[in-house]
Amino acid sequence: MTQIVLNIEDKKMVASLKRVLATMNGVTIASSKNLSPYEKSKIEARNGKINTYASVDELFAKVGA
Repeated sequence: MTQIVLNIEDKKMVASLKRVLATMNGVTIASSKNLSPYEKSKIEARNGKINTYASVDELFAKVGA
């Protein structure tokens, strides 16, 4: 299956595009869900994109505060 991602700036165009695409054979429309910050953080943690610190002092030293 080939996928194409469209970034549409004008939200008024979305409904028209969906109608046009729905008339084409073999084309399905999958809507994307906007993830909450919590959901994004869970995905990042699952992918190993986290930092760990031995203490709060080490964290502040790293941040520079």
